[in-house]
Amino acid sequence: MFFVLHFFQSVMKKNNETIVSVIVPTYNRAGLIGRAVKIVLKQTYADLEVIVVDDGSTDNTEEIVKDIRDERVRYIKHSHNRGLSSARNTGIREACGRYIAFQDDDDIWMPGKLEKQMSLFRDAPPEVGVVYGSTLRIFEGKKVHVPSRGLQPKEGDLYGILLKSNFISIVSAVVKRECFEKAGMFDESLPNLEDWDLWLRVSKYYHFRYLDEAVATVYFTRQSITADNSSFIKAMELILDRHQDDYEKHKKELSNQYMRLGHRHCICGRGDAGRKHFLKAFTAYPLNVKSLLTFLLSFAGSAVYRRAYGLFTGARMVMDLF
Repeated sequence: MFFVLHFFQSVMKKNNETIVSVIVPTYNRAGLIGRAVKIVLKQTYADLEVIVVDDGSTDNTEEIVKDIRDERVRYIKHSHNRGLSSARNTGIREACGRYIAFQDDDDIWMPGKLEKQMSLFRDAPPEVGVVYGSTLRIFEGKKVHVPSRGLQPKEGDLYGILLKSNFISIVSAVVKRECFEKAGMFDESLPNLEDWDLWLRVSKYYHFRYLDEAVATVYFTRQSITADNSSFIKAMELILDRHQDDYEKHKKELSNQYMRLGHRHCICGRGDAGRKHFLKAFTAYPLNVKSLLTFLLSFAGSAVYRRAYGLFTGARMVMDLF
């Protein structure tokens, strides 16, 4: 078995121009990992490998993966839980392909995803480093396509528009391996928003190409959107600090980011911190009237604020990274 695997990896490395390495991180998802891997193996584009990175699971994930009889599947296990970004980075380092894609264990790819994206890569100029498609995000029975049809531009140099928010789901993208070599891999110090940070760095060096159709379905719950407020706030502050010079050139976007931070603080019951960010939002861009309205609303208390925020945003939360 070792000889067969070694031979397969050697062949992969010799022909990696068209190979897609699909990274599937997982942690204690024995009930989902088998389906996730099989979805990738059923792709109409067959020149791929699947690297399952088990981030220290204590259930029978290993048994389920090793029961999948396909030589394209490789299994790697961390000795302990190190986090999603670390698992993805392990997969990137172990990948044989020139192209990298990501499948999360609870999301669903469309059958022709890779074939259509690789077709776009074949016709793309060398500065294109990422081909992505839209995702169908499902939240409390409501379906939303991201990015929205009104978002422009969706292709080319996207750095400026990515400063506004992230509209590229990691599971919808195929990335040239060289992008990680040039811009770096996932930042393991970030407790959240690691994919947005990656796209901001990649977009400084590479252009993006867009496949105008849904390539994956992503499921959200209200808990999954709001549960990690503390990690979101920490990550958001780090990202704003890293890209401070660029945000200073885009005051309106800086104001919107302060608004998002203010929202999160208020949702967590930290009205004083929220109000400070709303005032920063107004100072950065005085035409942002919403910053003053939310500043006033925050005095009503966290319970009232959360209800009003929920009514205002509704399913729109599904469209945002946040």
